[in-house]
Amino acid sequence: MKKKILFFSMSKRELSGGQTMIFNALKKINRTIYDVELIVQSECPLSIKVKSEGIPVHFLPMPNFNNKKGEKNRIVSL
Repeated sequence: MKKKILFFSMSKRELSGGQTMIFNALKKINRTIYDVELIVQSECPLSIKVKSEGIPVHFLPMPNFNNKKGEKNRIVSL
């Protein structure tokens, strides 16, 4: 059974240094031993590059939080 490795990154309009490091790490992981996946908020340059390498990408939009005074934080929408 392969072990699963998940990477999470914030979506940005341009590829940042941190995202480039994540991309390079994802490419170098031995995929015969590990299942590698990337999780991002929405489509971005990193997700496009990772998809082109044949690595699965999943989109997980960040929830909106209600931070009004006197109210508990809760998820408003996903």
